[in-house]
Amino acid sequence: MTSGADGRSDLALPCDLGPAVAAGRWSCVHRGRLAGRSVAVKVARPHSPDSASVLRREARVLSSACHPGLVPIVGFREDAEAPALVLPWAEAGTLVDLARLSAGSKSLVCPLGVVAGALDALHDAGELHLDVTPANILIGPSGPWLSDPAPPGAGTAGWVDPHVLAGGPASARSDVFALAVTTVLVLTGLMPAPGDAVEAPVGAAGNRALRAALSPEPGVRPGTPTELVDALEWVPGPGLAEADGRLPTCRPPPRTWPLRGPPGHESIRDATGSTHDLARVFGWRRTRRGG
Repeated sequence: MTSGADGRSDLALPCDLGPAVAAGRWSCVHRGRLAGRSVAVKVARPHSPDSASVLRREARVLSSACHPGLVPIVGFREDAEAPALVLPWAEAGTLVDLARLSAGSKSLVCPLGVVAGALDALHDAGELHLDVTPANILIGPSGPWLSDPAPPGAGTAGWVDPHVLAGGPASARSDVFALAVTTVLVLTGLMPAPGDAVEAPVGAAGNRALRAALSPEPGVRPGTPTELVDALEWVPGPGLAEADGRLPTCRPPPRTWPLRGPPGHESIRDATGSTHDLARVFGWRRTRRGG
């Protein structure tokens, strides 16, 4: 990981940090190890405009509510130029990977109830996600994790509320629109446009709800993400073995690790009860790799 003017890189132990595995507009993601577990360390790009404020907003949004469908924060390191957000590593990838492995399967709709509940929890806390894409739904060890909220107006093309693109304000129904886009995409393989008369294997009432959720007019959409998902029914196509029925909730059991704390908290406690001093773990003491 590149640092500042000193040209040094790499966090010193006890947090082992590997090279960047992904890079976005505002941050780079490194895979690391902490307390024997894999973690993802998102570091704001030090010379990218607004990158630090975007990462701070992400930490604030994710820590605003406690819900099993929100990716838990392991730690947050404040830094004037390059703050860092530490999250658990999702070995199974994202909903994109699940869709590739399970095309046409009921397993693709299982995460939707959890994600809808996570969005409801954010909205109840006064926050918006604004980038509910399959790539931002991680597959955790016991269920889906919603991650990577975006700042207003900066979501992924195709998922941004058309009302916002037309100059209107973002709202909770902006997330309803994005969840509908994701639902149609993972179930049909087709990217819907605003106002599309979509046909997905979710029953007549489900398709009516999806069409309403894709409306360019926020007032036509379901009022909450859960209201949208509750209208869906799984209707398998020819040759699929699953029986018809309501979409399963698929809520994961309560997490025991890592315990959530607000950004800037001084320590974290893992599942064994061991406390780790963030000033030591994420103190940005750097060493040169390979001399």
